[in-house]
Parts: sequence; C-alpha cells; structure tokens
Amino acid sequence: MEFVFRGKGFCDALMNAAMFKAVEHSFDFGLLFCISDIEKVDERSGWIKLSHSSMLFIDESVNDGILPGKNIAMYFPLKLSTFPTRDIHLQGNDW
Repeated sequence: MEFVFRGKGFCDALMNAAMFKAVEHSFDFGLLFCISDIEKVDERSGWIKLSHSSMLFIDESVNDGILPGKNIAMYFPLKLSTFPTRDIHLQGNDW
C-alpha cells in the first residue's frame, strides 16, 4: 500500500481544527487514544502522553476493565494545563 498523502500535513490540520472547535465549546482538554505507530504524529501536534492515570471502561461482559496497554492515552491542554491524576472512567466501551 502506498501512502500518497503522508507528509502533506493533513493530520496536523485536522487535529488543529478539532482543537479549535474544542476551544469554542470551552472544553478543559482533549483526550485521544492511539497506537504506538502514530504516537509521534500526535505529539508533534501538541498532544501529551498520559502515564499516570488508568483509563477504565465497561467491557462486553458489562464489567469495569482497564484499557489495554496497546492503547496510548494522550491529552491536549486547553482550559486546563494538566490532566487529572486520578483514574478516568470512560463510561462504556463505545468511545
């Protein structure tokens, strides 16, 4: 598979537009999940890797679970410059 759009800045433009909308809606911060293959792209756009919080979700058996390690949680500071250090419950598995 050839990646003809790689390096054209589309990801950066999309992330900037999304965070501009988040500011318009007065969000405290952005939250995203990625895999290690694209972590550097998100960091380049200003996203910061979370290492201190556990992300909880509701699994298919309707039990609380911890987000698997392959999912990297990142935040983007908006109104708040730091992300809460407590566990975050995503309130479902359809995030």
